[in-house]
Amino acid sequence: MPAIVLKPVEALRAQIDCVLTRELPRLRQLAPAAEIEHIGSTAIPGTLTKGDVDVVLRISASDFADVIAALRQVYAEAQRENWSADFASFKDDQTGPLPFGIQVVVRGTENDDFLRLRDLLRTDANARCRYNAVKQAHAGADAEAYWRAKDRLIRELLIRLKRPPPPDPAATETP
Repeated sequence: MPAIVLKPVEALRAQIDCVLTRELPRLRQLAPAAEIEHIGSTAIPGTLTKGDVDVVLRISASDFADVIAALRQVYAEAQRENWSADFASFKDDQTGPLPFGIQVVVRGTENDDFLRLRDLLRTDANARCRYNAVKQAHAGADAEAYWRAKDRLIRELLIRLKRPPPPDPAATETP
């Protein structure tokens, strides 16, 4: 596998917008009931990216099979080993200025954490800094090492999101 090359997301803005302008209307036709959100590094200002544009389609359990069947007509299956009863992924690495990935997830399931992660990285400068640092540390490495390191950090961040915040000491003080 080739080594990962990273770029600031801002350097790819025109290509990112081109991919989204082309693909979002197509996805709305294929999955009209889906909530479609831009995710991944290209959706987070100030991050480094390898240059792939990702979206998530959040759907109901009753729509899952139909959406998967519709997407199979247009896109290639991706990371089949990660598929489950409530998650699937697709890709198009050939037709646009940047590779395009689609994550399909049933709303409210364990796999439905893409928006929370995106929003955390948009709003938490420390988390975003750690995310970029992990990417930079593995940028020259092979793709497998890059993915493993990034996955470890993402899992840690998601666990942190699921924990309740620590109690506010000021709220427990007695007058």
